[in-house]
Amino acid sequence: MGEISVSISDQVADDAIGAIGFPLEFNILGDSASSTGLSLDVPVLGDAELLSVERDMNPNADIPLLSELGELFEDAITDALERDDRGTLDLERLTPEEQNLMNLLRGSLSGGLINFSKKTEDETEIDQAITDVVTKGLIDFAVLWAQLRIVSRPDLDLGNPIRLSGLSTRSRAKAEACIKVFGRRLCARVTSPWIRVDGEELTLHFLTSGSKVSIKPRFKNLDFVITIRVFGKTFTIRIGFTTLVNRYFDRLPPAEVADLSVFEQPIPFSDKITRIKSVSVRDDPKGVRLIAQTEVA
Repeated sequence: MGEISVSISDQVADDAIGAIGFPLEFNILGDSASSTGLSLDVPVLGDAELLSVERDMNPNADIPLLSELGELFEDAITDALERDDRGTLDLERLTPEEQNLMNLLRGSLSGGLINFSKKTEDETEIDQAITDVVTKGLIDFAVLWAQLRIVSRPDLDLGNPIRLSGLSTRSRAKAEACIKVFGRRLCARVTSPWIRVDGEELTLHFLTSGSKVSIKPRFKNLDFVITIRVFGKTFTIRIGFTTLVNRYFDRLPPAEVADLSVFEQPIPFSDKITRIKSVSVRDDPKGVRLIAQTEVA
């Protein structure tokens, strides 16, 4: 068994990146894995534009409000109190958290609004009860579609894997959030604006198959967060945009960057051929080295 070595220098890789026309844009369908359980006949209340979002980086930063989802919870709780007053709410079908909230808020409904001033002595307990209902009631947050734009050429560090730093991206998504509270299921949809993420890193991982060498990208730190408010209490929801993007590229065929089958040649004065058995990728001081294991067949 022999070996063939091919060296790829930083300059070769840099020229290849320079040949790509930026910006690059990718249209991503919703991740079916995150949509499990969504029903197409569920009523959708509103189709709103979310005016701003924040990166999921600083836990102390101001996070914009997604009012539509908060209103779903408020409407569902108010509706449950109205049904309770009319005697049409099936208490036995409620979760323990919902039963507890009903007990605390019973008698506080006035003119279709909840009068919390009548329950000031239970304020802390009510806050906790609302938290319990909201935490358990948010059952689905599915991305319907997303777009990712790589704005400009990143800096390249050739190795195994290849690292592209100084990445500048813009992304946006449309999501559907569904809640199930007090025996009812409701959904709201929201579309984000373009979200700017600068300075992050993308890695390109090498894959080999026979004589061919391919790469597949892996992104990180593209997530963002939104906040909902329910009767004055705020809740943070993390949107896993990074996972969605990486799953999208996992489903695509890897991008082929080299094919060493050119070295599979007949041996002169014989009926034998040099064949490539396998290829491995190794770091090299000048870049990367492709090592092909050969055999005579």
